[in-house]
Amino acid sequence: MVTDVFAVLANPVRREILTLLRDGPRAVNDLAGRFEAGPLAEVEAWLHPFERFWRTRLRSLRDVLDEERP
Repeated sequence: MVTDVFAVLANPVRREILTLLRDGPRAVNDLAGRFEAGPLAEVEAWLHPFERFWRTRLRSLRDVLDEERP
């Protein structure tokens, strides 16, 4: 497998992980904790209105399919 080192290093999260590992090994949870909560909370907040929309539509589809089922 050929890996483009420069493509790997172009990713800012990977660069930050490498910076954190310079001082030695770190627990995976410690590394992951630095990148999870904030950005994911923003994504969740942005997706929430769409989730409600699709949940309603899928529930309606389920009702129609249930009616058609013998």
